[in-house]
Amino acid sequence: MPMAIFFILWRMKKRKIPLSELGSLEIQRKPIFLSIFLLAAFLLLEELYFYVLGIEMPESFIEFMLAEPILLGFISVVVVAPIIEEFLFRGFLYSQLRRSFLRDWGAMAVSSLVWTAIHFQYEVGILFFLFLFGLFLGYFRIKYNSLLIPIALHAVNNLLSFLVIIYFP
Repeated sequence: MPMAIFFILWRMKKRKIPLSELGSLEIQRKPIFLSIFLLAAFLLLEELYFYVLGIEMPESFIEFMLAEPILLGFISVVVVAPIIEEFLFRGFLYSQLRRSFLRDWGAMAVSSLVWTAIHFQYEVGILFFLFLFGLFLGYFRIKYNSLLIPIALHAVNNLLSFLVIIYFP
């Protein structure tokens, strides 16, 4: 992943694309509070969806999270994955696709679909909700031209999953 980021930064420099096209990393107080409130509602909807369809977290993901040292799983899932994935998909890929005929929401749909596809270890029911989550994150990326909000929401989502797996296996 770090090599992918270096490659992307190099390509952006070569194509003379400003880093600002990736989205702002400034803290915006009002959108952060709104986004966390909406994330809570989204996660309740997700829980209901999983309950109704009888979907459970994949055993391989649970084993990964519980593997020793747990701190390594925490860092990779709660810190590294949100930063790198949001930088790549709702930052770089979205910023490039929106320049095409796709515009904002078409670019967000495609980048969310590609982001969903990298989570191939999950069953289709989970992938469907991941795609919706990608669009949810994309909404804040578009509305506030912010990459920090999707990173924070992605991290909070993963933190909650991590805590559920650790404390309610």
